[in-house]
Parts: sequence; structure tokens; C-alpha cells
Amino acid sequence: YEEFQKKNVESQFITIPGGGHGFQGEDAQRADSARLEWFKKHLL
Repeated sequence: YEEFQKKNVESQFITIPGGGHGFQGEDAQRADSARLEWFKKHLL
């Protein structure tokens, strides 16, 4: 993330406290929403 910032690459760093390698419940919804927004913005 820091390297993206140094190179002015649009990016967002999202943390999920206590999140491991996978997400469940609200954490999964939050991660899925962020991923979907990225897809909409950059791929569609």
C-alpha cells in the first residue's frame, strides 16, 4: 500500500480487526462490498 501511495496509484487499505485469512458475517460483507466497488470502478 505504501508503495502505491508513493507512486500516486489510487488505492485503499482496508483492515478488519481480528480478521484472519478468511472472513465471516459482517466482516465478509464489508470485504465483499469493497471488492465489488473496486470491480465496478475499474473493470466495468
